[in-house]
Amino acid sequence: MKRRIAAVVIVLVIGAAFSYWYIADSMVPSESERITTTIDHYEEMLGIQLLEPSRIETLWSSRGWFGDGESLKMFDYSNSNPLILEQGLNLVTEVNLDFANELISKFIDDTLSMRGSTTDVSNVFKQHNVNVSIDDYYYYDKNNQGYDYVIVTYKKTEQKLYILEWYQ
Repeated sequence: MKRRIAAVVIVLVIGAAFSYWYIADSMVPSESERITTTIDHYEEMLGIQLLEPSRIETLWSSRGWFGDGESLKMFDYSNSNPLILEQGLNLVTEVNLDFANELISKFIDDTLSMRGSTTDVSNVFKQHNVNVSIDDYYYYDKNNQGYDYVIVTYKKTEQKLYILEWYQ
């Protein structure tokens, strides 16, 4: 009798463990679902159409649960035809090159100022040049009287799109 009870308990424990594993695994989004959700979020927020990139990487983020903070994301389009990205973005020309790079410089300077120029943040900006050149693309949008803003840069030769977000 004790063996029968022990066998039933073991079967129930194993069954519960497999059920928990199946439920927990099905709740974790796949990489494709994560990319789709991220793209949908930015398309809705920015009003510009984005293609599905090869990968999305959060290069740095200080955003907390309360929403304030800064972040820098990189969308890699090296394995796709990103012509559609140019729709809704501003072409960088000699006329607006300084303006676009001043926006980016302000983001970098303010981020380094807020974070005390920590090595992690400094290295991110050294490794990833987010400044634009002529024939690249950029987008800028501000809210909350300019306290919150987003800068999008598309580096055409690198086929990388960077999203710089500032929320205070």
